Amino acid sequence: MESTLTQINESESEISFVLTPEDYADGFNKELKKEMSKVAVPGFRKGKVPVSVIEKYYGDSLQYQAMEKFASDFFFDYAEQNLKVLGRPSITDFDFKPSENLTYKVRFETTPQLSNLNYKGFEIEVTDIQVTDEMVDREYEGVLASKVILEPAEVIDGLDYSVKIELVAEDDGHGNRIPPQTMDVNLKQSKEEIKDALMNKKTGDDFNFEFTDTHSHHHEGEEEKEHTVTYKYSGKVLSVSKTVYPEATEELMLEMSNGEAKTAEEFKAIIKRDYSAMFESQMERQIGQKITAKLVELNDFVVGKSQKEYYLNKMVEEQIKSQKEKGKKVSKEALEKRLEPAAIAQIKAYHIEKAIIAAENITASEEKLIEMAKAEAVKLNYDYEEILKIYKSNDDLLDGFIHSALYDYLQTVNKITRVDKKTNA
Repeated sequence: MESTLTQINESESEISFVLTPEDYADGFNKELKKEMSKVAVPGFRKGKVPVSVIEKYYGDSLQYQAMEKFASDFFFDYAEQNLKVLGRPSITDFDFKPSENLTYKVRFETTPQLSNLNYKGFEIEVTDIQVTDEMVDREYEGVLASKVILEPAEVIDGLDYSVKIELVAEDDGHGNRIPPQTMDVNLKQSKEEIKDALMNKKTGDDFNFEFTDTHSHHHEGEEEKEHTVTYKYSGKVLSVSKTVYPEATEELMLEMSNGEAKTAEEFKAIIKRDYSAMFESQMERQIGQKITAKLVELNDFVVGKSQKEYYLNKMVEEQIKSQKEKGKKVSKEALEKRLEPAAIAQIKAYHIEKAIIAAENITASEEKLIEMAKAEAVKLNYDYEEILKIYKSNDDLLDGFIHSALYDYLQTVNKITRVDKKTNA
């Protein structure tokens, strides 16, 4: 037996076999007997048809069927010992003549053979959102809002007011008039135009205002154009209420902060801490996503067809299920077209990450596992050694820890530039 392995691309290989009659005789004859036992010829019982009659009816076709089955089984037996096969292999260039050498090729997908990976020395830029005093104050007031008391008032002379209005869109920006709508307006959270229009108004007073919005439109095949729209409104004040905030007593602060703060300043410090933790978590996700995208960009390779189909089918099925639960119908073909690039990117990222983990021998170290187990034990008030046992016995958890260690490493060998962005959102 002779075999020659050729790599077609990173994800596909082809192996050529040359088998002599001595190589295939036993296996071929077994398969031929199986095929002959299935033959039905009028006047004979199945499995009892003489060879001469079978040859008259079928010629060499049974031998070809038997040899194709043998060739397929031979490949899988060989692959089990020598190859890593993914997906469904295909036999090509099949050349068989009874009593002569059998030659054929098998093309198959395999785990991508990635070398000379580029994963060091690149730079990515991420947005670092800063917590502002305005953001903290707004959150603080939002929490206190659940305890606000509304008292009837004569006139609006500040921002601590809740106003019920009847509002009419005289021009919705497209020349249309929209009938009256009744709504409650919190002046602190309203546009400046509404604040100005309602200031010093009483119940029963009319008001009007307008504002413009400038934005850009971009249509395929055209240059981006700036577009300005003017919205015009009129309305009537139906009722005015003064919002009276409760005194920031120790008792209230303890209630609002779940026992963590006694004063307003302590409560605001907690709000700032929580916002900072949330933004840091968002930052880590952003860094991970951008590193992944960069790895895929810098290390392109051909993705195997069966792998792509597997991932894409899973993504499409999940989307169809999700939309079905919402009572919506979606086109499978449209989803496949839209999701195919994401499926390919996922596959590439997976194999690139695996290759880097192997190249750098990245593991979930004992020290790191103990550190995480102790941190979790504090949160759960539980024995850290028991948590450590769970970590070590769960392959999915270990894979997650290794993946986390990989991205910690990638941050050390690449430049992550944080661009500050202060926001009042």
